Amino acid sequence: MNQNKVLVSIIIPVYNTEDYLKECLDSLINQTLKNIEIICINDGSTDNSFQIIEDYSQDSRVKIINKKNEGQSIARNKGVKEASGEYIAFVDSDDYIDLNAYEVMYNFAKKNDNEMVLCDVERFNSIKNWRAKLHRVSIPKNEEITSTNILEMPTLIYDTGPWNKLIKKSFWDENGFSFMDGRLYEDLLLSSQLHCAAKSVGIIPQVKYYWRSREGDNKSTTQHTTRIKNLRDRVFIANKLSELYHSNPKYNPLLKFHYKKCFEYDFLMFINKVSMASEDFQKELVIQIAPLLENLDFSDMNLIVLDKFKYQLIKENDIETLKKITIYAQKCAGKGRSFRYLCLLANALKDNILISLLGFYRLEKSQRR
Repeated sequence: MNQNKVLVSIIIPVYNTEDYLKECLDSLINQTLKNIEIICINDGSTDNSFQIIEDYSQDSRVKIINKKNEGQSIARNKGVKEASGEYIAFVDSDDYIDLNAYEVMYNFAKKNDNEMVLCDVERFNSIKNWRAKLHRVSIPKNEEITSTNILEMPTLIYDTGPWNKLIKKSFWDENGFSFMDGRLYEDLLLSSQLHCAAKSVGIIPQVKYYWRSREGDNKSTTQHTTRIKNLRDRVFIANKLSELYHSNPKYNPLLKFHYKKCFEYDFLMFINKVSMASEDFQKELVIQIAPLLENLDFSDMNLIVLDKFKYQLIKENDIETLKKITIYAQKCAGKGRSFRYLCLLANALKDNILISLLGFYRLEKSQRR
């Protein structure tokens, strides 16, 4: 093997992550796979991020692109254009990876001729580590899969991040992939486009990528689930994904998995924060979600009755009751199911919405018979 050949180009958009950037870069320059390039796109940072990158550029494999702030999508797309590796990978500058991650993934991809290889992901904050629902569903635990694709394994719809992947550069170029500019959650669309195009995806069940959940005031942009733009963009991307799965008859079977994910996961993260949001956000929630509920069949979805009730309240534009229900649920979080429902009923009785809740429960139960 040519010792100068770049095997993996690692693309890192950087914007004001001085508190986490060293941990990220340390995990990259110390990779056991040495034939890599680390492309850092400083997207107009106003903190010390650029100075930190400059310090690491003493390693000749670190390349810096310094530009005005235009957003993560443009930064990632620019990084791809500069990439010379046989494979590309994306890392967020507040995360980090195992030191042997790219050696393991590269060797796996070469052995099995995969267009893309996935690894498992672990979320973390200052208190704990946990496996996110997205990866509990999409990455089988302790099961190595040498080759599959989204048509064989539709749960890959839940594999929505670009950063747990090693992607063959020629595959990327042949399909003309790029991140959509100007939208949050654009990586959900790109990940599904990758999966729809890939004939061979390899899955490594070991955790190799560590995805930070920021705390306090320094949260990432997509963690702000009470902002109107976040809500609008999440629904916009969901609709784009619906168009993708409608675009080709062979993708049509994926639609039910897509809707299941949207209503069990994507939209609830906004709905469950409605009591903390502004009045404008609450109105926008109805505007964005209510049209999606027309003629929707929840029978294939693993929604609990309480979550179905939340969607019914959105259809009825009953935000006040929705706020109360989400508050009850938050108060009882972490308790046993029986305790949660007793707590819910007690609060519903106190706030004079018990009849509405029980009425919905009886209706839903009769429809399941």
